[in-house]
Amino acid sequence: MTVSLEQITTCAPLLQDEFREIVYSNDSRAEGLSNEGDISYVYNYGPLVTGQGDLFQNHTYFYNTNSFYGHGYNLEATVDGSNLVPYSDNETLPWLPINALATADGELTILFLTQNNIFYFEPCDDPWFAANLTTEKTKTAYWPSTWVSPMACSQQFQICNPRSRSKQCTGFWAALDVKDKTLDIDLNMAQGHLVDRISLALGSSSLSVLLTTRKQNAIAASGTVQYLAQNYLPPDQWMREISGWVNTGLASIQQAVLEYATGPTHIIPGIRRQLPNNTFDNNMCQNQIVNETGDTKSFSVLGMSVLFVVGFIIILTSYILDTVVGNLQQRFRIGEHARLSWIFDDKIQLHKLLYHELNLGEWSEGEQVFPTTKTKRKFSSLAATKSRTKVWTHSVSIEDTTNDNLLRKVFQGGGSSGEIHMGVLPTDEIQQDTQGETPVISSVKRSQSQRN
Repeated sequence: MTVSLEQITTCAPLLQDEFREIVYSNDSRAEGLSNEGDISYVYNYGPLVTGQGDLFQNHTYFYNTNSFYGHGYNLEATVDGSNLVPYSDNETLPWLPINALATADGELTILFLTQNNIFYFEPCDDPWFAANLTTEKTKTAYWPSTWVSPMACSQQFQICNPRSRSKQCTGFWAALDVKDKTLDIDLNMAQGHLVDRISLALGSSSLSVLLTTRKQNAIAASGTVQYLAQNYLPPDQWMREISGWVNTGLASIQQAVLEYATGPTHIIPGIRRQLPNNTFDNNMCQNQIVNETGDTKSFSVLGMSVLFVVGFIIILTSYILDTVVGNLQQRFRIGEHARLSWIFDDKIQLHKLLYHELNLGEWSEGEQVFPTTKTKRKFSSLAATKSRTKVWTHSVSIEDTTNDNLLRKVFQGGGSSGEIHMGVLPTDEIQQDTQGETPVISSVKRSQSQRN
């Protein structure tokens, strides 16, 4: 059950000199829209009619030049009402375009951009946002070239049957007409119900619907305005604006198709929800598949695999590198000093030295990366050991002697002469002198290993 939809949107800025007329405050067309002395413009691209088809006014758009003060961009959109009347929308007046603009195979919308009090720091050569006027007082500012910038857009849609032998398609038609043209492309029953859903969604993508409610918020250039001052705009800004509108319209179609199965996101009071009343519509609710980007995240299996493999190689290399390099250094006797320093400068080795100097445990000799005692033994924490030790910072001279009662090596340090600034020994090997000031070392056991 598949059909394809294609949209073409064609837009162009309009000439206005021969379709624009100056209106003064005493003109009947300005009644209620201007004050005495105001100068206004009317644009004659076709009359506006009421929802019942009655004439509302002969001109398309009215603009009072004294109403621009303190205002930024504004956008008005009016849709071709040739195929819409009579209808019951009292907020939007349909427009009957002149013959030069009328089209029979698309939905025509006319747009009026007013820049009002916007000024530019650089001249703008965009045909819709044109701003090249300067004054003697504002030589560094550029003002809009026209009071109003009109543009017309035509939207056309095409529906194709990809399951047919020759991929039959309708022509490009207005949203209201394209559904009727699908009778000629051999759709099955299920495809016909799908086209009904799409046709309902096309109404939400109309430029008149998207722009009438958003007005100036639909202008992307509004995002770079600060206190009515506009930064640089590229010469194709009008195309960028249209591209944004088209993308918004396509997104609204997708949202409308999705909500057929999930139900509307926002239920407006007074709207009645209707459940499917036939097999095809019910199947479309149960079998619809969409790309969900909210609660789920997609990821690359290949990327995750590479990440795990490379990470495993790095961890494995780090684990065996010490052993491999150490064995190579021993075998070829290269960097022997560096290898021993790598082993004995480790925190675990320093921990062993501390216990060794405290005469705690009988430690195995050798170049073990992880030092062990000759017999199994449990050690108390260093905090508990600290209660049995005393720390001094008294400087002691060491002289070379053979008397075992004098200190020659502490913590595997020493030499023929030198100074000790700190040491830790069990308190039972330290005696205070009679004054209680200087600790006297009665005996210290020599260490079997030495530090270079």
